[in-house]
Amino acid sequence: MNFKIGTGNVGQDVELKEFNGTSVLNISVALNQFVGKGKGDVNRDGEVGNYQTLWYNLTLWGALAESAAKWVKRGSIVEFAGEESEEKYTTKEGEVRTSRKVRVLAFNAFVVPRSQQTETQSQPVTQEDDDVPF
Repeated sequence: MNFKIGTGNVGQDVELKEFNGTSVLNISVALNQFVGKGKGDVNRDGEVGNYQTLWYNLTLWGALAESAAKWVKRGSIVEFAGEESEEKYTTKEGEVRTSRKVRVLAFNAFVVPRSQQTETQSQPVTQEDDDVPF
């Protein structure tokens, strides 16, 4: 098991759940990571290669899960640290893929808490049928 530290964007809204009386929160996070050498971009160390988006499935437990659920939504920028595990699987088309999971031990979110959002921030803009020009 490896230790993973990362900063990325949340891919979908989260839902706090309960498992055997303990709060649990699963979060899908996209990280841009520099991969390989060769043609492409130059990273901050001057190496040439490509950036690739890797998805991580984070799991938070207990008070950490409850706290994160108040702050995190789709598009939030988060940073985390925890124990990483990888699982290889084969798709129906025969393609081998890797699922990356992190049991989160430390977590930070960079957003306004849902409870402090204004009505206009949390309400989608809609148009009445009477205003449609056709």
